[in-house]
Amino acid sequence: MKAKTLLIFAMLILACLIGWTVHAQRSKAATTWEYQVVFDPAIESLSRTASFDKGVKQLNELGAQGWEMIGINNTQHGVMLYLKRAR
Repeated sequence: MKAKTLLIFAMLILACLIGWTVHAQRSKAATTWEYQVVFDPAIESLSRTASFDKGVKQLNELGAQGWEMIGINNTQHGVMLYLKRAR
């Protein structure tokens, strides 16, 4: 009798854990992103003023706004930065 009660109790706990996990996965909202493409400001600054200060400042401002770099592409138009941030 004691073993049967223990088995029922263990099954009840397992069922609760499974239900809790399923509920947590369903209630988790998907993150939506917004994207931005910009010329690399550090390289633009280098070609115009031989100083990275302006470009680094702009990159720091973008980072403070929540933008994260996800890619770089060197094109005939210059170096492009691909950025994203959560909406």
